[in-house]
Amino acid sequence: MKLGELKVKPPKILLMGTFGTAKTVTAASLGELAIMINMDDNLTSAKTFKDQFHDARQKMEVLDCVDDDPTAPYAFDKARNYIKSLHKEAKEGKMKQKVMIVDGYTNLADAAVRKVLKESGKLGQMPSQPNWGQAFLLIEEVLLDIKTMKVPVILIAHLRRVEDSDASHYEIGTPGQKLPQKIPTYFSEVWAMKAVGTTAEPKFVIQTVSDGLFNCRTSAQLKNDTDSKIGMVEIFKQLAYPLV
Repeated sequence: MKLGELKVKPPKILLMGTFGTAKTVTAASLGELAIMINMDDNLTSAKTFKDQFHDARQKMEVLDCVDDDPTAPYAFDKARNYIKSLHKEAKEGKMKQKVMIVDGYTNLADAAVRKVLKESGKLGQMPSQPNWGQAFLLIEEVLLDIKTMKVPVILIAHLRRVEDSDASHYEIGTPGQKLPQKIPTYFSEVWAMKAVGTTAEPKFVIQTVSDGLFNCRTSAQLKNDTDSKIGMVEIFKQLAYPLV
């Protein structure tokens, strides 16, 4: 097969940003085209944000994966089982939606740590090095399932500011020193959402080119600082992967 004959693979998108940069609002603009695995337990902004995609967002299916009993954590297993089930449906061509959204990574990682602590009888204690290692393996198992999905996936992740001796930058909020650099390797698109303009009237854009502050990239050549108000359906068109 020649390079020009290869089909465009379903993009795997890591959508990063600090709090309040419209990550979930933007992803949820897909509406009923997507199914969301909700780890953050905070979809108020996506539900109430008023724009041309408001009605579409209300039709998106949501699978809640939140621990409501701190003594019996089950959120990670629930999310992992949902992802594996959707992975199987997508592979068999039976998945009803065209995109899977996971919101968000930080709570997924925290849930993996709680699962390990519960199973080791250390819930409520500081994790030991072996506990961290077990949690990281669980996280990477989910990331591999995401990478091999037969449909597009959007993983939403919070960023934290890291102060270095010479400068500062943003990285994914996650336990472990190596995971912030390893997580993006599972994705073909690594974007950072940011607010530009005035505080009163912010404009949310998608950064796709690294600048030292945010580490980003785009395999599909999405224009840097794409305005998020065009919605994810249009953005998928620009990725040469139209959903409709």
